[in-house]
Amino acid sequence: MTADSTGNAFVAFDSNGSNSLASGSIEQFSASNYSAGTTVLANLENLTDEQVAGMTTDQAGNLYAAFNGYYQSTPSGRVASGEIVEVKAGSHQSVSLINLDNQPNDTFSGALLSDADGDLFTIVNNSVSGSSSVVEWKPGAAALQTILLDAGSTLAINFQGNLYAAGSASISELPGAGTAVSTPSLVPTTGVEPTITRVALPASILTTQRLQGAVRISLHPLASGISSGFITTQLYASNGDYDQILLGKAVQHYKGGNSPFSATIHISIKMPVGAYELVAPTTDAAGDLLSSAPASALIVSAPFSNISATLVSITPTVDRGGSGSLVLQFQNTGNATASRSVSLTIVATPLGGVEPSDTLFTGQLKLRIPDNRAGVRMRLKFKLSTQAQGVQDLMTVTVQGTATVSTSNSILLEIGPEIAG
Repeated sequence: MTADSTGNAFVAFDSNGSNSLASGSIEQFSASNYSAGTTVLANLENLTDEQVAGMTTDQAGNLYAAFNGYYQSTPSGRVASGEIVEVKAGSHQSVSLINLDNQPNDTFSGALLSDADGDLFTIVNNSVSGSSSVVEWKPGAAALQTILLDAGSTLAINFQGNLYAAGSASISELPGAGTAVSTPSLVPTTGVEPTITRVALPASILTTQRLQGAVRISLHPLASGISSGFITTQLYASNGDYDQILLGKAVQHYKGGNSPFSATIHISIKMPVGAYELVAPTTDAAGDLLSSAPASALIVSAPFSNISATLVSITPTVDRGGSGSLVLQFQNTGNATASRSVSLTIVATPLGGVEPSDTLFTGQLKLRIPDNRAGVRMRLKFKLSTQAQGVQDLMTVTVQGTATVSTSNSILLEIGPEIAG
């Protein structure tokens, strides 16, 4: 529930749950007559079985509400999602601003807040990792931006635009415009503190490759010690957004106390394109969750190849109707091996570009070139026509690039006298 500067009160309602098509709503209590009940401003039609996650207004009187719910009719059945909607001041229609499509394990929670710039802030929880992140939506943005990982469960903002995120063991401040206000730092007293200490993984891979290796995490029970039971350590690749990819986990039985130990997680997984950091949350037998600091950057790229051809040398003088040869250097500047046929046409044009030109070679060449290597050289034979013409008996030889190969240089060929028949 929220209110505007004139005293009107606004409330967002869950769907009633009596049928799968029931929708949530945003309604208003008029400041002039609260006893008259509510006026429906907007019904939500995009999702079903909505649950309200937060609501706020901005300085212009626009309403914002965050809901969690489901898409009902999809090829795979019910699909979980979340949505933030806006009802502009004086309007009776909701507009979807951003959603959690393709993030079925994520939900909005905590609160929905706005600042003087119209930016919105809320918390996104991930049901798989148990992690929570503070996210920001700027007007017109196509995606949410993560501004704090491991945020806790409560969010607040002050008149200066400073955000505060509170969990069970810490309070974090995210200063906005104005003077930052200091906050207490609460030191955790229970749980197992994880630290990523050894990473045996490549720094970069392609999406066609598997990320393979192992990561060691040192685990330190806090001074108060922990009880006997199972300790679960998970390893995630975080791309800086609120979504994370589970790389693996280790479940160990701990006898209790405060002696340090470690967990090694072996990894074999394909990854989507992105820049990632490793994060390791650990949960003890009592349910206390602590997370490691991010460590070790990982770049995942889509494979591509880019073949270029350079003219290295040519028979310096060739008589009209005579034969010669030229050498081409092929290089692959991509990140994956190029193995394909390329189409080439090599022409000799009179110096200065005067036609006609003489085709020395046209056809396909089968190449296999590893990524970022010196490349391969290939010698091609050619025959100069008896009609070849040149300015001062000189011709410019070039390789005509195609979609499969690029070229950038040329080389000179001197024409000799016509071979006697």
